[in-house]
Amino acid sequence: MTDISPTQEWELSYSHGVAKALVFTEEGQGLRKPFVIVGDAQAEDGTDLAALQAGLDHASYSFLSDLRARGYDAVLVGLAQGRAAALSVHGEVVTRGLMRVRQELQEPTYLVVGGLGRGAAAARFSLAKSECEMMDHQVGCFFSYNGTAPSESTTDVGEQNDAFELQGVGSWPKIPKKFGLVSRDFAGEPVEADAYDETRTGAATAGPAITKELGTWLLDAVQQ
Repeated sequence: MTDISPTQEWELSYSHGVAKALVFTEEGQGLRKPFVIVGDAQAEDGTDLAALQAGLDHASYSFLSDLRARGYDAVLVGLAQGRAAALSVHGEVVTRGLMRVRQELQEPTYLVVGGLGRGAAAARFSLAKSECEMMDHQVGCFFSYNGTAPSESTTDVGEQNDAFELQGVGSWPKIPKKFGLVSRDFAGEPVEADAYDETRTGAATAGPAITKELGTWLLDAVQQ
C-alpha cells in the first residue's frame, strides 16, 4: 500500500439505513474531478470499504495512485446491504452518493462513475433511473469491472428481479460513454459486451482490486 488515506468519510442516508463513502482529495483541496467507484457487495453484508481501499491501493498496483497522478479525486461508495438486496435498493445508495458528490463539487464537471461486481449493476441502475426521471446526473463516463448481466431466462430469482428492475428504468443509461472491463478469471460470465462503447478483457485479478492492465486502459479511455 501507499500512503494514500481518505480525507473525508461521508454518511449517506437512504430509505433502508445509512451507507458510507470514502473520499480522497488533495490535502486541503475540495472535490474537483471525481472518479466514483461503487464497491461490490458481499454475500451477507455490504461493501467492506477498508478491503476495497486496500485493493485499490495494492502494493503491486495502486489504482488510487494512478487516479491521483491524472488529477482525479476518488470517491469510494459502499453498498450497505448484501447481494440479496434488491438492485433498486443498492441503486438508491449510489444515487445518494452522486447527489453528495454534486453538492461538494468546487465547480461543475462531468463525472466518471462505475463499480466492481454488483457495484457496477447498482451504478448502472442509478444512472438509468435518473435518465428515466429526466434528472441530470452529470455523468460523462460509466464503467463496469467484472459486472454481471442479469437475465430474465435464468432460474435464479435474484437475477430475474434485477433484470426486471433494470427494464423498468430503460435497462441502460444512454448519456454516458460506457466501458466494460473483464478480468480473465471472470471471462466466462455474461457481461452484455454489445451494450458498451468499448470493452477490454485482461489478465486475471490477483491481488489488486483492479489490475494495472485494465486500470491504465480505463484511465486512458475516459480521458479521450
